[in-house]
Amino acid sequence: MIETKGLTYAYPNSAQILHEICFSAERGHLLALLGNNGAGKSTLLKCLNGILPVGARVVFADGADLHGMKRRHIAQTMAYVEQSSEASRLTVYDMVLMGRKPYITVGPTAEDLAIVEQTLDRLQLRPFAMRYVDELSGGELQKVAIARAIAQRPKILLLDEPTSNLDLRNQHEVMALAAKLAYEDHILVITVIHDLNLALRYCDRFLLMDRGTVYRYGDASVITPETLEAVYQVHTRVVDIEGSKTVIVLGDPGWKEQNSDE
Repeated sequence: MIETKGLTYAYPNSAQILHEICFSAERGHLLALLGNNGAGKSTLLKCLNGILPVGARVVFADGADLHGMKRRHIAQTMAYVEQSSEASRLTVYDMVLMGRKPYITVGPTAEDLAIVEQTLDRLQLRPFAMRYVDELSGGELQKVAIARAIAQRPKILLLDEPTSNLDLRNQHEVMALAAKLAYEDHILVITVIHDLNLALRYCDRFLLMDRGTVYRYGDASVITPETLEAVYQVHTRVVDIEGSKTVIVLGDPGWKEQNSDE
């Protein structure tokens, strides 16, 4: 569904950010992009959908070379939700309708409007349909951004830190929605995420990046203390808690002794 072959990228007049990225992922999976800040996760996401240009025969989406694809065609294949969604003086309904833009020529069709209605119902946004986007909370705004992406009916959904700045409940609601789209709608969802335990709870594929390269890629078996120490430079234990793989960060005993109230 999506494949990269030696993806390398550097911003103008700067050092290389991505180095020989090679991986492939299929529909029906929720893939977490993991790694420290500056590892290249968001840059990779933007290369995957053509926001940042790459050369020919480097990124393939749904079997087609991304290089040279028209933006309209890319938007009909994949949807992208950026890190922070911009609030605007549009209603929620109109914002979700914007997701149909890649398919609209003159004006929205009955099918476009039906898809908007279905999307509002699915994400339980019907009560907010006529509210302005700039009046919403952070969690509501993120759901609207995802609703707009879903309205595109993509085969690939790219999410850049969809849980950042959300409270605990909204983090789980957003990730549960991402999992549902991947596993029930059988699309490929790729998300940049920092919370390892949130990723382990909902994702089934993990790509760990270190300084612009792929360090490990695979299922939950790649999440080990050795891998996490190499990527994050922290000591951890990976344990099973009530059937869920969980990462516990081990504190530095020296720090505890230095800061005790003896």
